[in-house]
Amino acid sequence: MPAIGIDLGTTNSCVAVVIDGKPQVIRDDVGNPTTPSYVSYRSGGAIVGRLAKLDAIEAPSEVVYSAKRLIGRAADAPEVSKAAEVCSYQVIKNSDGEIGIRAGSATTTPGDVSTTILTYLKDLAQGSLGAAPTGVVITVPAYFNDRQRKATKDAGERAGLKVLRLVNEPTAAAIAYGFGKDIEKRVAVYDLGGGTFDISVLDISEGVYEVVGTHGDSYLGGVDFDNRLVTHLIRKHVLPRSTVTVDKLSLLRLRQAAENAKIALSTEPTALISLPSFLGLDRLEVTIERGELEELVKDLVQQTIGVCEQCLTHAKLSKGEVDEVILVGGMTRMPMVRRAVEAFFGKAPRTDVNPDEAVAVGAALQAHSLEEGDEKILLLDVTPLTLGIASFGDLFSPVLPKNTKVPVSLTRTFSTVRDEQESVEIVVLQGESNKARENTFLAKFTLTNIPKMPRMQPKIDVTFRLDADGILHVSARDQATGLEQQIDVKEFLDKKEPMGSTASFRDKDFPKLKDAK
Repeated sequence: MPAIGIDLGTTNSCVAVVIDGKPQVIRDDVGNPTTPSYVSYRSGGAIVGRLAKLDAIEAPSEVVYSAKRLIGRAADAPEVSKAAEVCSYQVIKNSDGEIGIRAGSATTTPGDVSTTILTYLKDLAQGSLGAAPTGVVITVPAYFNDRQRKATKDAGERAGLKVLRLVNEPTAAAIAYGFGKDIEKRVAVYDLGGGTFDISVLDISEGVYEVVGTHGDSYLGGVDFDNRLVTHLIRKHVLPRSTVTVDKLSLLRLRQAAENAKIALSTEPTALISLPSFLGLDRLEVTIERGELEELVKDLVQQTIGVCEQCLTHAKLSKGEVDEVILVGGMTRMPMVRRAVEAFFGKAPRTDVNPDEAVAVGAALQAHSLEEGDEKILLLDVTPLTLGIASFGDLFSPVLPKNTKVPVSLTRTFSTVRDEQESVEIVVLQGESNKARENTFLAKFTLTNIPKMPRMQPKIDVTFRLDADGILHVSARDQATGLEQQIDVKEFLDKKEPMGSTASFRDKDFPKLKDAK
């Protein structure tokens, strides 16, 4: 059996394969190309997909959804608090500092929920093709950090899959777009899905896909559009008529109705929300106009455009240097989104790429290329986020700036801040804030036996090496003695160090290290 490609989505997931040189989406037993990313623990086991989504109506506290928004995040991250406020299941902090989930009598984690979904998709592929897949390429948001990527890869391996590579979702969509075409173009992929938003700009030429810039927001997507409509319905149409407290079951019923209305408004001018026996009312019946929804979410749409502008700025590109714009993700069916994208780029976006299937198809094409070793598809990617270290005074000192092409190796020289300082702690971070504690902690290690010298005299070279598989290796070397200490960030994360937005050095003194300049 060939390798497969999986788009592990926030709201829906998709699996594809290449057969006889042609990519195809694997459909479920009733012909659906996508699977809702829902897992129900209601029966004591774990049910995935449409049946789980139906279970959510009757037992909302026993069904987990939007796990992708939680995977790889610190338990005290603000995004986790936002998710906990709107989820019908419980989001908790485990004893090891990581996120836990309570769904009915089950206790699980975002990573294990993802494993369950990936196992379902693997079994779906195996049932369709008659044998277990030999490997998989899983897609992730371009703006996922190192912890989120590692957690996704771990979930795939626990599902019994050989993870050949993680590929950014916009890049996978570009592969699907370029397949079978003799093109040489610069393409922007605008990817607005259920839970995340990414924009990537790629140069495509003769099977080479070179990412020249990427930016995103890993907590911006269709779920937020749904929540805006839910809040509006409660404030304007429920609270003035009902004295019953909004419970989790009613909230989930309303959210699913709002999602259906949002989808309908992409093709119709109005949508009817009709819920019988709702919060003490005989029936909640509301007609929503397209313009009404657009007014509620216009700032979210403009937020995506701001991200696009930042992407072009960081890549040092003008809008006119982009030849075509591709839309990916279910939210790009919304007319307001398409108008905003066209207004920003000055050209109508292409709509001939299936927004629900393109990412999985691109992943399958990449999996096939890796499996066959034919090198018909060559990916040249960039770092989505800046990588660096914490330095004296709560400063973040970049070593690998965002949009640096990979594989890469770069070195910066630092020094001590105290006289006769004999050791320094190297704390590896990822993010865009100039304050160390506001970035994501990845790893730490200590370089010892530094010769006693006045401060700022020792010269310590810190090298970051990022390989083609996205594995980060960091080393620190004292120039005077040649003594060196190094760490593989993946191996450090495998040790299950306690998580936190700056891990164990939160609220403590920072490493006694300073830029040597």
